[in-house]
Amino acid sequence: MSDIIVDKNIFCEFQPTENEKEFLCNICGSLLTMEEGLPEDLPFIPCTTKMAREENKKLLPSLVKRIRNFISSLWKHIVSGAKRTSKKERQERLDICSKCEYYDGSVCLQCGCPILREANFISKLDWKDQHCPINKW
Repeated sequence: MSDIIVDKNIFCEFQPTENEKEFLCNICGSLLTMEEGLPEDLPFIPCTTKMAREENKKLLPSLVKRIRNFISSLWKHIVSGAKRTSKKERQERLDICSKCEYYDGSVCLQCGCPILREANFISKLDWKDQHCPINKW
């Protein structure tokens, strides 16, 4: 059972983004990807509110462990040739992370790595040699 806190009384309020297939909750920052646009009968999705995210931060690995994780991942990335994922592969990873119980809208609560929506050098989503800590991608 997950220790992630979700406020069951507050539901995501999705707004369209620049990408017509993506919708961002203006409360918690969760990203929803829909191939056919946002349906009128969108299911109610419990929102991970700011208060819940603050509680979830307590579940993050310690700062020392996160730094160790990053240095280890960076070293592996450099040694393997610093290859980047394609836009499609990156989006597939992001879609998986967005639906994961350990994603709080900006960070993975398993490894502590940032999950950034835009391509970025420091995001594991962009490093081809990296893997999800719980083997989802």
